[in-house]
Amino acid sequence: MGVIVWFYSIGFDGYSMASFLLQVVGSYFYVRDLKRGTNDGRWVTVLIWALIETALIVAIYLREGKVNGQALAGALCSWIIFKYTFGYTKQPLDPEDRVSLTMGVIGAGLSIVLHDPLWMILVALAAILFGARPTLRSAWNKPRKQSHIGWMFFALSGVPIFWSLPRYTVLNMLQPVVYTLINLGVLTTSLVRWNRAPQDLAPEALPAGVPAG
Repeated sequence: MGVIVWFYSIGFDGYSMASFLLQVVGSYFYVRDLKRGTNDGRWVTVLIWALIETALIVAIYLREGKVNGQALAGALCSWIIFKYTFGYTKQPLDPEDRVSLTMGVIGAGLSIVLHDPLWMILVALAAILFGARPTLRSAWNKPRKQSHIGWMFFALSGVPIFWSLPRYTVLNMLQPVVYTLINLGVLTTSLVRWNRAPQDLAPEALPAGVPAG
């Protein structure tokens, strides 16, 4: 009961709760596929999102006095997913990863030190977009090792937020639009690239008689 009261105290309504639950379901499938070895999650991207999304919900709350379910669940779930992604994948950092992580940390830092909540939101969203590059690259190079069900639920989490907007202004739509574009981008990229050679599949996920590459 206390959790429900807290949710409503930060501006949650039915739409925010629906978005929150969709993000949680997506995170379950994402982590499940990590454990199965069928999801090549990029821990560096998840870390960037966790840092920036945490700063972003603070900025949104300072500006609007409330937080929507997609933004809050994005931050909470990103930290949980980071724990599993780092533990299960252990990918080394390549130069692009290092640049993305550096820019993400700078973006998170700037969004915290800026005193104007509007600029905090804009900087954080720009950093989130930049931080999506490693995951988009992974979706392009290893389309079959993505959590397609997870990304589908992540993308759907934006729908209730659009319905809940009091006015369809650029600023109101900016956060859900950025989140939805990234989620749809990863999902669409991996599906369009599905007909790659099967070497990006884990051996246990390959059909019988197909070599692992």
